[in-house]
Amino acid sequence: MELAEYLSLSPEQIPYWLANFNENSVFDREHFFGSRVVYYPGSGFDGHPVQVFGSADWAHCFVYVDSHVELSELHRELASPTYGFAGYSSLRRIPLTWADLVPRGRNPHDLPRLVDGSSDGSPGFLEVLARHVEKDAQHGPSRLAVLFLHADAFAAYQALFDRRFTSAPPHVVVVQDHGFGRNLSKFGRDGELSRIAGHQRMLPDWLFVAEYSDAWEGYQLVDNVEGSRGGRHSDLRHLYRRIDAQQRPSELRGNFVWQQIFDDTTPLPNRRFRTVHRPVDASQCLRESRLFDAYVFVDWSASQRPRQGADSIWIGAAEFLNNGDFVIAEPINPETRMAAEATVAELLLSHVQAKHRVLVGFDFPYGYPNGWHHALGVNEGNWTALWDLLTQHIADNAHNTNNRFVVANHLNAAAGPAAGPFWGRPQGQQNLYEHLPATRPNVYNDNLAEFRQIEVTLQQQGRWPKSVWQLFYNGSVGSQTLMGIPVLNRLRFHDQLRDCSVVWPFEAGWHCPATEGPLVVHAEIWPGAIPVNEHLHDIKDAAQVLSYVEWAARHDLNGTLAARFNPHAQVPNQSVQTCEGWILGD
Repeated sequence: MELAEYLSLSPEQIPYWLANFNENSVFDREHFFGSRVVYYPGSGFDGHPVQVFGSADWAHCFVYVDSHVELSELHRELASPTYGFAGYSSLRRIPLTWADLVPRGRNPHDLPRLVDGSSDGSPGFLEVLARHVEKDAQHGPSRLAVLFLHADAFAAYQALFDRRFTSAPPHVVVVQDHGFGRNLSKFGRDGELSRIAGHQRMLPDWLFVAEYSDAWEGYQLVDNVEGSRGGRHSDLRHLYRRIDAQQRPSELRGNFVWQQIFDDTTPLPNRRFRTVHRPVDASQCLRESRLFDAYVFVDWSASQRPRQGADSIWIGAAEFLNNGDFVIAEPINPETRMAAEATVAELLLSHVQAKHRVLVGFDFPYGYPNGWHHALGVNEGNWTALWDLLTQHIADNAHNTNNRFVVANHLNAAAGPAAGPFWGRPQGQQNLYEHLPATRPNVYNDNLAEFRQIEVTLQQQGRWPKSVWQLFYNGSVGSQTLMGIPVLNRLRFHDQLRDCSVVWPFEAGWHCPATEGPLVVHAEIWPGAIPVNEHLHDIKDAAQVLSYVEWAARHDLNGTLAARFNPHAQVPNQSVQTCEGWILGD
C-alpha cells in the first residue's frame, strides 16, 4: 500500500481555529498544540513531511526546528518560487516570543539551549498558508500552519511538550540523523530526543524515519506500507508506530491506555456504576494534569408529564478516583425536572464537599440572540437579570405541569406589537395565547436575530441546531430553555455552591478557570457538537450524555480541553460572551 493511501484512512478534519484563521487572527498555543502536530528536529528547508502528511489531510500543523538556520534565511526560502510551498501562499506570518510558545509557568531561561532567532529576541514565527484558489483538495488541505523555530531541537521539545502544563505530545516526529552534524546528540534510537520524550511521558504515536537512521525503542515499522523519498538527499523514509499504540488489549481513551475492569450495574454504596476504566500507568491521570475531577452532563426535557425512557431527562456523570480509576456512573433517568434538579444538586454538593473540580453542562441555550435584552428593557450583558426574570415567572411542579406557553405569550407582548419572537404552541389554543403565533413569524432582523452566533457558525459547518424561539414541534429547544434556565440559576446561586461556581463564557470569559477545587464550571452543550457513540446505550439521549462524558475526559487527559473553552480564531462581538453564550464542543 502506498503511504498516502494508508494515511488517508485516518485523516484529521481541519481544525476549526485554522479553518477560520484570517489576517486579524492571533497565535493561540492551545489551539495549535491541541491539533495533530508533526515535529521535525533539524529540519532545514525540507518540505517533504508537509507534502506527505499535509496532502493526505493527516495533519495540518507542523513544527520545524533547526538551530543552524537563521530566520532571515527562512524568510528568503519561503518567498522563493523554487523552495516555497507550491500551490500555497502566506495568509499570515506572526513573529513569536518564548512567552507565546512556552507553557505557563515555564521559564525559558531554565532551558539554556533555547536560542533566540533574531536580534529582537524572537525565536521564530508561525506561517499560516492558504491553498491557491485554482488548486483543489487533491493538491492538499485548504490551510496549513507551520511553526518555524531557530532553536535547539532537544530543548525545544522539552519546553513545548511538557505534560505538567497539559501539552499533548506531537502526533509524529520526523527522525533524520545527519551523520557528523552539529547537533548535540542523535535524533534516533538512544539519542537525547527519545530520552526527553520518554522521561516526560510525551512519546508520539508515530515516527517518520529516514534510511540510515534508527527508530526509537518501542516503535515498529508499519507493515505493507511503502516508504516515501524526500529531503535534501532524497532519503527513503518509512512510517513507524508505537507498539503499545497498536497492540492494546485494553481500551483507548485519547493517547491513554485503559483496562476496562468492570462493565455492569453492580450496586455501590451510594450509586450504580456503568464502567470503571483503570489506567495501565496511574501517573497518566495525575490530578495536576487535568482541569477537572468530575463531569456531569444533562439531556433536558420540557415534557408536560412525568416521563422516562426516550425523549426524557438523562444525566451522565463520571469522576476520577484518587487511584486514577475513571468511574462512569450508570446514567440516571429521573421522571421529572424537579427530581433531576435535586439529583444534579446532590452530585455537585458531594463533589464540592470533596473539593473536586466539576464540569457540568445542560443541552439547551444558556442565552438568547443579541437584541433580546433591549427588547425586554434589560441592559445588554446583564445575563443574570434575564435568568432572574425567567426564574421569577416560570412555574413547574412535581408532576411536570408548567406555564411555559403563558410566560412566552407575556414576553412576546412585552417585546412589542409585532408577533413573536417566540412561536409554536399546541393546536386549538389561539384564544389562550393571542401573542404566541403557531408558526414562525417574519420578525427577525438585525435588531433581534433568529439565531445566536454559535448557531450561525454551526449552520455554516453543515450542522443545524434549532432556534431558541421555537417552543413546539419536533426538535424544538425553546421550551427546554424556558424550563431549564431557572434550574441553572438556582444551581449557580445555590447557597452552598455560589462561591465556587462560574458560568462559561458569561463569567469565565473565553478560557476555563484553572483553580484548585472546589470548582463548578457551567457550560452549555449540544450533542451535535461532538461525535456521539450510539453504542453506549440503547436510548439515544443516554448515549449522548455518556458520549459527552467520554469526550470531555479524553480531551482533559490529552490537554486539549482548555482549547475548547476558547474556540475563536479572533475575539467575537462582546455580546456573544455576555448575552448569547456558546456551546462547548469540537
